[in-house]
Amino acid sequence: MIENAWDDQQQKRLKFVREVLSERPETVRQDHIGEILEGIITVDMTPWETKLAGGAFTYKAGQASYRQRVESTANSDQKTFMTLALTYKVIPDPIVWAKDVDLLRVIWTQSERPDNS
Repeated sequence: MIENAWDDQQQKRLKFVREVLSERPETVRQDHIGEILEGIITVDMTPWETKLAGGAFTYKAGQASYRQRVESTANSDQKTFMTLALTYKVIPDPIVWAKDVDLLRVIWTQSERPDNS
């Protein structure tokens, strides 16, 4: 049951990614398309690319958290999975942003106009 729910979620994510790549390809850097399609998040991705690769995220008190399922290859006879929780602390660039800035605005602006946040 959990496996089916995960597969359904991934199919929805992939459908959305394909729509984005078709309608707004300029929003995704070419060197990350393969990782995004595979559901792999890398350190140098923009917040938008991370969302495409990891699916939904939660946000609270200046931190964005993604949950990503990772397949373990420790036992080749059986597929096992673990879920990693990745948390990013948002620190706005003081040269660009006011002290009371909405941190979600900082996160999403990094995809189009990156700064030192």
